[in-house]
Amino acid sequence: AAARERARKAQEQLLQMFTSNAITKSQFEKIQGALDRPTPAAAPVAPVAKPSPMAVTAEPFTVDTPPETVKKHWYDWDTKRWQETEIQVKIDWTPMAQGNLRVALRMIDLSRPVGKRACVAKFQKQEYFQDYDGYFIDVEMQEYCRAIARAFNNYNPPKRVSFIEAWAIERTGENLPPNLQVLAAEVYIDTTRYVKYNNNYGFVNAMNRNTPAAFSHFSWEFTNKRAMIVDIQGITSATEDIYTDPQIHTADGEGFGFGNCGVEGIQKFFSTHRCNAVCCGLGLNLVSPMLGVGTVPVQGRTAPARSPVVAEGFRASQFVRELWPEPDSATAEDLSLMNMTMAEFNQLAETFRTHDKDGDNVLSLAEVVELLQANQQFQFSADNVQYLFSCLDKNKDGRVNFTEFVLWFKGLE
Repeated sequence: AAARERARKAQEQLLQMFTSNAITKSQFEKIQGALDRPTPAAAPVAPVAKPSPMAVTAEPFTVDTPPETVKKHWYDWDTKRWQETEIQVKIDWTPMAQGNLRVALRMIDLSRPVGKRACVAKFQKQEYFQDYDGYFIDVEMQEYCRAIARAFNNYNPPKRVSFIEAWAIERTGENLPPNLQVLAAEVYIDTTRYVKYNNNYGFVNAMNRNTPAAFSHFSWEFTNKRAMIVDIQGITSATEDIYTDPQIHTADGEGFGFGNCGVEGIQKFFSTHRCNAVCCGLGLNLVSPMLGVGTVPVQGRTAPARSPVVAEGFRASQFVRELWPEPDSATAEDLSLMNMTMAEFNQLAETFRTHDKDGDNVLSLAEVVELLQANQQFQFSADNVQYLFSCLDKNKDGRVNFTEFVLWFKGLE
């Protein structure tokens, strides 16, 4: 009994060392094999199921390099602000894949739960390196697409879609080459199952699956024809598609990096798109329909008389960043989503600053009253002013910030 108790404690200690990455998988298996050898004097005991290393971690790979402290930068979709924190990662500098411009590496993120630590880090080759802006654009674009995917899933399609989490890591150290100081990072997905379904210029994979094509079409309708998500690629299961590395086209061709081909890219998509049963089930405006093949909505579900996507419309407040009343401070992405020019934005910013008497970047009820009554052609009763103020104050904090002001002015909320 004493021997069995010692063995049990040894197994627990070994398991703890392995899950904390103090030892590698090969070391775990070697030590566990030694612990499992029967002791000659031991009495026969009933077999006890021992934990499998893969059952413990479920990681597709391990990395044996020393941990490295880095700064993680991620985009908080709820606040529309960038956040940062320090984490520890282990990076395997032997490339797992590489293209003409970038190199992909295996990475273990020790801040993530055990079993979900496998990630991919990417960097630009030194001869093509320019700056890190593309990494941060990609992270924001991925978060934008994750939000569109949640909206798509709200319509209960036959197969759900999601986009994997992405972020950037900032490294510190002496004599780091410029192209290795900041890396793009994302959750690892099984590359052996990876498929590119369409690109940003009209290409469609020969299998022409329903869900990826319908999702791109949905994004255009859902955003009231302001933006379209293309370059759909990733893996699929019986119930869900998981995508990564998307591209967004905007109606005015602004924002979202060099891959944004604007109207031309959108037209290229529709030149090869054939609406399928999922498009029909969502009630999208049908384009060259090809129904009755591939994944279809459940039996009995029919397209509504009017598309629910168009009927419910696009809430710009869920997608634009936090706006500030400073000249030229709006991004190209925000202007595209709000269908406005920088000159119009700057005029609104000046109007807002003029009536923000205390300079706290929000308007009180009194300041809104002054703004509304500045034009002598209109007279507002106290009830009218109170109602208009409640319309502007979307988050109901008793104040109107500049984002709320712009969205109200543009009639987007």
